[in-house]
Amino acid sequence: KDWASGHYQVAELPGSVSKLKWAYGSLDSEQEKEFVLRRIEMLKQKRMPDQLKRSLTELVSTAQEAVRSFAAESILRRLQKGSPGSACEQEAILRARSTVSLRDIQRVFSLFQFFQQSFVITCCETGNEERILRHSMLLTIAVAYYLRLDHESRSKFINVIQRIPTERQESEQLLDVLNVAMDNITRETEVPTGIALTRGLKENIFMTLVCSLSNTPLMIVGPPGSSKTLSINIVTDNANGEESPSPFYRKFVRLSIFHYQCSKASTSKEVASVFEKAIQRQQNVDPTKHKCLVFMDEAGLPEEEKESLKVLHYYLEGHMSTKAEVGFVAITNHVLDAAKSNRCVMLLRQDPDHDELLSIARGVLFDATVSGSYSTRQIDCGGLKITPDDFASSLCQSYIHLLHDKGRFKWFELFFGLRDFIFFLKAIRRAVDTKDMVMTLCHQRLVDALERNFSGSDLGRLKEIVICFIGPIVSSGELSLDKTLSSLRHPVDVVKDALKQGNMQGELSLRPRFKLIIDESEDDSILRLLGNSGALKCSERSFFKLSTMPEGTELEKSKLVSGVKYAALQGHLAVLSETEQVNESFYDLFNMNFRSLKNSEGEVSLYANIAVGGISRRSLVRPSFQCVVHVNSSTVDELPAPFLNRFEKFRLNVSGMLDSGLRKL
Repeated sequence: KDWASGHYQVAELPGSVSKLKWAYGSLDSEQEKEFVLRRIEMLKQKRMPDQLKRSLTELVSTAQEAVRSFAAESILRRLQKGSPGSACEQEAILRARSTVSLRDIQRVFSLFQFFQQSFVITCCETGNEERILRHSMLLTIAVAYYLRLDHESRSKFINVIQRIPTERQESEQLLDVLNVAMDNITRETEVPTGIALTRGLKENIFMTLVCSLSNTPLMIVGPPGSSKTLSINIVTDNANGEESPSPFYRKFVRLSIFHYQCSKASTSKEVASVFEKAIQRQQNVDPTKHKCLVFMDEAGLPEEEKESLKVLHYYLEGHMSTKAEVGFVAITNHVLDAAKSNRCVMLLRQDPDHDELLSIARGVLFDATVSGSYSTRQIDCGGLKITPDDFASSLCQSYIHLLHDKGRFKWFELFFGLRDFIFFLKAIRRAVDTKDMVMTLCHQRLVDALERNFSGSDLGRLKEIVICFIGPIVSSGELSLDKTLSSLRHPVDVVKDALKQGNMQGELSLRPRFKLIIDESEDDSILRLLGNSGALKCSERSFFKLSTMPEGTELEKSKLVSGVKYAALQGHLAVLSETEQVNESFYDLFNMNFRSLKNSEGEVSLYANIAVGGISRRSLVRPSFQCVVHVNSSTVDELPAPFLNRFEKFRLNVSGMLDSGLRKL
C-alpha cells in the first residue's frame, strides 16, 4: 500500500563516519530534460519527426516529476501518521527523489524501441510510422510510470499528462492506447475457464508478457489473491513459440521459466544459482526462438537482515544499466527497498474496488464474458427472485464493508483477504443448480460457503460475517436472520464435512482449498481426536512433522519435502504438523493454480512447483491429492498472509471436539 516508500528505511550514518561520505549529486529537472532530449537523438532508427521528439521529451520529464510529486505526498502522509507534528515536507521531498532515477529514463528508451520495432500491437497499418511511434511512446510511459502508481495517483498522473501542451491537441491519449493494447493481448490469450478477466488480470498479463519479451525486470506488488502467480502461468502456457496455441504468440519466442520460491531462510547463493542456470541455458539456445525467465515467488519473504536478495543488484542489470542476460519477474506483497525496486519496472496491484470485485464475481458465478453476456438470467435464493448483477453486487459490497470498516471489523483484514472471497464465490458456484438460465440457491448453501471460507476465528466473528453477507438478502426475503444464524454448524462438523468432501473433485478452477487446522490445545490433541473420530484418516506414511532437535535438520527437511511430493504424485493425503520451516517450499502447491498439460492421448496431468532450498521442480499432482496443515494457535499471528490465505481455516479445541461427540450420543 505504501508504494512510494516500501517497508525499508535508511538510517543516518554514525557521526564517526559522517565526514567520510561523498555527495554524488543528481540531475535537476532541467538537466534531466536535456538528458532525455540528447538521448532521443542517439536512437538508432528512421528519422523521428521533431514534433515527436519534443513530445517524448516532455512526456518523460513530466512523468519523472509527477511520480516524485505523488511519492512525496504519500511519504509525507506516512510520516505525519507515524509522528504527528514532527513530519517535515522537505524530508518527504528528499526521500521521494529516489522513487525514479536515470535508470527509469534508460528503460524508457529500451521499451520505446521494443514497442515500435518488435511489439506493434495497437496499430498494424503499414506506412503509418508516426502513429506507431506515438503509440510506442504512450505504452512506454504506461509501463515505466503509470502502472506503478496507486488508484488515486493514477488519476492525477493522467491529468498531469493531459495538461502537457504537446498532448492537448492529440486525439489518442495514454489510457486509450493502453486499453487497446491490453485488450488485443488478452483477446489472443487462452485463459482457463472460471477465471474472471478483470482489469487487474489484464494488467498482469500485459506487463508480464511485455517485460519478459523485452528483458525488462518486473516486480508485481499486490495483496494475496490478486492473480500475480496466475498471470505468470497464463503467459508461460501461451508463450510457446511456434507451438503456441494462438497465432499471435507464435510470432514471439518460447518462454522457459526458472522458478525460485523465496523463504525466510533464502540465501544469496541460492538466488545466484537460479540465475546462473538460466543464463547458462540462454547461452546454449537460439535467442530468436527461446528466452529464459527467472520467476521469483514471494520475494517479500526473505529476512532483510540477511540481505539474501542483494545479489539481484548484479543480475538485474550490467554496467551502465545495460540489458540483463535473462528475463526476471518477481511477485511480492509489499514494495522492496529502493535499491531493488529501482532496478525493475513495477506494477502495483491494490485491493480491488467495487467494479473490479463485481467483474470477478460475475466471472466466477455466471461465466460472464468480456462482452457482458451471462449464463444466468435470474437467481432464486430461498424464494427471493434477484438479478445476477444485484446478487453479485450485494456480495461485493458486503466484502468491501468488512475490509474497510477499520473500527468494527479491524480484525477482518488481518486474517482474511481477497482469496477467501474468491473461493467463497467458487463454493456458491459449486452449490447451485442451474436450469433454463435460472440459478437456484438455498440460504443454507450460502451459509455453508461462508462457514468453509470465513472460519478460523471465533464463532462471534463468524456470525458478524454471516450477518454482513446474508443480512441484505434475508431482509428482502421471507427467511429471518435469527433462523439463518441458528443454522450455523458446530466448527467440528464443518471440518468433518470439508475433509469428507475432499479437494479435487469437479472442475479444476472451482475446487476448494486445502485445510488449515488451528489447534488451541497445548499437546496437539486435535489431530488425534480427528483421527479417532474417523474424520481424518491419517496413517504413519501420510503424517509429516519436523522435530525441534537441531541435529540433521536439513536432511530431515529434505525427507519431509520428498514425502509430500510422493503423496501428491500418488494422490494420497498429506498431513503436515509443525512444518513452518518448510512451508514456503509448498507455496505453489498450496496455491492450487496447477498447470495442466495434455499428453498425446488427450489425458490431462496437473503440475505444481515444489522447492527444496534453491532447487524448484515441477511435480505431478494427482487429482485425488489432499493436504491438511496443522498449526498451534499461538503461532497464527506470526504466519504470513500469503500462507494463511491459501487455506480454508478452522479453529478447534478439545472442549469443542467433546461437545460435538456428546451431541451425537
